[in-house]
Amino acid sequence: MLTHPRALLASVLVLTCFGAQAQYQQPPEPLLGVMRAQLPPSPSLSPDGKTLLLVQQGQYPSIAQVAEPYLKLAGVCTSCGALSQACRCAD
Repeated sequence: MLTHPRALLASVLVLTCFGAQAQYQQPPEPLLGVMRAQLPPSPSLSPDGKTLLLVQQGQYPSIAQVAEPYLKLAGVCTSCGALSQACRCAD
Protein backbone atom coordinates (compact mmCIF):
# COMPACT_ATOMS: atom_id res chain seq x y z
CA MET A 1 0.00 0.00 0.00
CA LEU A 2 2.86 2.40 0.69
CA THR A 3 3.99 4.08 -2.49
CA HIS A 4 7.08 5.77 -1.03
CA PRO A 5 8.62 3.55 1.67
CA ARG A 6 11.96 5.40 1.46
CA ALA A 7 10.26 8.74 2.14
CA LEU A 8 8.45 7.24 5.11
CA LEU A 9 11.66 5.77 6.47
CA ALA A 10 13.51 9.06 5.98
CA SER A 11 10.81 11.05 7.78
CA VAL A 12 10.78 8.59 10.69
CA LEU A 13 14.58 8.86 10.99
CA VAL A 14 14.48 12.67 10.88
CA LEU A 15 11.76 12.84 13.53
CA THR A 16 13.63 10.36 15.71
CA CYS A 17 16.95 12.23 15.43
CA PHE A 18 15.57 15.73 15.99
CA GLY A 19 12.88 14.71 18.48
CA ALA A 20 15.55 13.94 21.07
CA GLN A 21 17.01 17.44 20.68
CA ALA A 22 13.74 19.27 21.30
CA GLN A 23 15.04 21.12 24.38
CA TYR A 24 15.08 24.91 24.33
CA GLN A 25 18.58 26.33 24.16
CA GLN A 26 19.60 29.86 25.08
CA PRO A 27 21.60 31.82 22.51
CA PRO A 28 25.24 32.68 23.33
CA GLU A 29 25.77 35.30 26.05
CA PRO A 30 27.02 38.08 23.70
CA LEU A 31 23.82 37.80 21.67
CA LEU A 32 21.69 37.82 24.82
CA GLY A 33 23.49 40.98 25.94
CA VAL A 34 22.56 42.72 22.69
CA MET A 35 18.94 41.58 22.90
CA ARG A 36 18.61 42.70 26.52
CA ALA A 37 20.23 46.11 26.00
CA GLN A 38 18.03 49.12 26.62
CA LEU A 39 16.57 50.62 23.44
CA PRO A 40 17.48 54.22 22.59
CA PRO A 41 14.69 56.80 22.95
CA SER A 42 12.71 57.74 19.84
CA PRO A 43 12.37 61.49 19.18
CA SER A 44 8.93 62.86 18.34
CA LEU A 45 8.69 66.50 17.23
CA SER A 46 5.53 68.53 17.89
CA PRO A 47 3.63 69.92 14.86
CA ASP A 48 4.82 73.47 15.59
CA GLY A 49 8.43 72.28 15.83
CA LYS A 50 9.04 73.85 19.26
CA THR A 51 8.86 70.78 21.46
CA LEU A 52 10.73 67.50 21.25
CA LEU A 53 9.43 64.43 23.08
CA LEU A 54 11.80 61.54 23.72
CA VAL A 55 9.76 58.31 23.90
CA GLN A 56 11.36 55.41 25.72
CA GLN A 57 10.09 52.14 24.29
CA GLY A 58 9.67 48.97 26.30
CA GLN A 59 11.65 45.80 25.84
CA TYR A 60 10.39 42.65 24.19
CA PRO A 61 7.17 41.31 25.73
CA SER A 62 7.42 38.30 28.02
CA ILE A 63 6.25 34.86 26.93
CA ALA A 64 3.31 35.21 29.34
CA GLN A 65 2.18 38.41 27.60
CA VAL A 66 2.56 36.91 24.14
CA ALA A 67 0.56 33.82 25.17
CA GLU A 68 -2.43 35.83 26.44
CA PRO A 69 -5.50 35.88 24.18
CA TYR A 70 -6.40 39.17 22.54
CA LEU A 71 -9.25 40.70 20.57
CA LYS A 72 -8.64 42.46 17.25
CA LEU A 73 -10.73 45.63 16.99
CA ALA A 74 -10.27 47.98 14.01
CA GLY A 75 -6.61 47.10 13.63
CA VAL A 76 -5.85 47.43 17.34
CA CYS A 77 -5.14 44.37 19.48
CA THR A 78 -6.91 44.59 22.84
CA SER A 79 -6.13 42.39 25.83
CA CYS A 80 -9.11 40.37 26.95
CA GLY A 81 -8.07 40.55 30.60
CA ALA A 82 -9.26 44.17 30.73
CA LEU A 83 -12.61 43.36 29.12
CA SER A 84 -15.71 41.63 30.42
CA GLN A 85 -16.32 37.88 30.36
CA ALA A 86 -18.28 38.35 27.12
CA CYS A 87 -14.99 38.85 25.29
CA ARG A 88 -14.34 36.07 22.82
CA CYS A 89 -10.68 36.23 21.84
CA ALA A 90 -10.46 33.26 19.51
CA ASP A 91 -9.51 34.05 15.91
